Amino acid sequence: MPTHDADVAVSHADVVHLVAEAVDGGPTTGSGVGLELELLPVTRVTPTRRLRLNEPVGSVPSIAEVVALGRADAAAHGSSLTVEPGGQVEIATSCCQRVPDALDELTRTAGRVAARFDAVGGSLLAAGLDVWHDVATAPQQLPAPRYRRMHAHLAARGSDGPLMMRHTCALQINLDLGTGAEADARWAVTNLLAPLATATFAASPAGVAGRRVRSRRSLAWQALDPTRTGFAPGFLADRGDVADHVLELALTADVLLLSALGPSGGRPDVRSLDDWLRHGHAVGRPTEADVREHLTTLFPEVRARGFLELRAIDAVPARFRRALVLLVAGAVLDARARDAILGLLEPYRAGLPDLARRCATEGLSDPRLCALAVEVWAYARDGAARLPGVTRADGMAVEGYVDRFTVRGRAPADELAELLERDPLLALDWAAEPLPTTAEVHR
Repeated sequence: MPTHDADVAVSHADVVHLVAEAVDGGPTTGSGVGLELELLPVTRVTPTRRLRLNEPVGSVPSIAEVVALGRADAAAHGSSLTVEPGGQVEIATSCCQRVPDALDELTRTAGRVAARFDAVGGSLLAAGLDVWHDVATAPQQLPAPRYRRMHAHLAARGSDGPLMMRHTCALQINLDLGTGAEADARWAVTNLLAPLATATFAASPAGVAGRRVRSRRSLAWQALDPTRTGFAPGFLADRGDVADHVLELALTADVLLLSALGPSGGRPDVRSLDDWLRHGHAVGRPTEADVREHLTTLFPEVRARGFLELRAIDAVPARFRRALVLLVAGAVLDARARDAILGLLEPYRAGLPDLARRCATEGLSDPRLCALAVEVWAYARDGAARLPGVTRADGMAVEGYVDRFTVRGRAPADELAELLERDPLLALDWAAEPLPTTAEVHR
């Protein structure tokens, strides 16, 4: 909490150090990869509904107990399981040294957790948005002060905050940042790639055919709070390095804690961290703990937090995840693919915010975006084939995805929207996390 003790309050120089510390991942192998998948817990009975953490289901006193059992299953595979404010279930793999290993770990863990929900009449759905239920049916379920502050801050800025917190799911891909010039190149290509990744793997449709949004989840993030989402201003302007970009974003973003504390006591308008450092606040000045928490509330399309965290992609069903992760990893981790893709996408740097909006709305139905995506992912496909542990079967999964969607100007969102129009239950089956086979359970 803020302090009036000058010896405890942090200075601008302290913030520079804290940001550099947060960006620096320390010793690195250069090939680390981890995955974070969010899933929607719903009932299977008709009409379906979202499951809430504290509600009983059948003989089970609460869904929280199912989550606790799932947490033990996740730990057995090296993963972790947590819940998001709307009750979404999040699985995070361990840091693996090969992309196929991370994918296999996620598949095993998700299957076991899905089996826990299946046993109580539930399903876990992989889609970027809960297209089956209204957001009001999924209230905020986590009481921690962090989430209360975030919910109040974002709700004051529009309806996209509650939608994002309680009604959306993502598949986050975490990749080794590397060091020196390679870190700058990986940071650059991941940011430049983010809008195309949104379009190529979109799975949160909204609207109707002809005026369909492909990634409503992405649009929610883009409209959320421009001071903390999107792309770092320094990156768009191509000034400085990774740490400089994160520092500028941290200094200019509104501080959630200040929103909760209210007026600044007669001082100049104090909203950003930079304002707070310069002018103080009636309740005191920021401490190291305040700055560290502030850094966790920055949500750009790509975060540098000791590794690269690509946040631009909707959650997609299990059958599409292998191709998705291999393509992104091939684009970022393979030097030849990365250099080629940087050459293609660098001209779009300054216009990334507009590109991100086009990619979320029109997606690959825009012929120009489709042509660009086909070219970029061709380099990524070749890069993925050169990564350790990638097999011929992995390559076939990539080719199958590109043939099914990308070259046709489509994404999973198009299939999901078409099924919703026919029968929402068909769409639910399409998105349901598959259950493990008997052999997989005993593996």
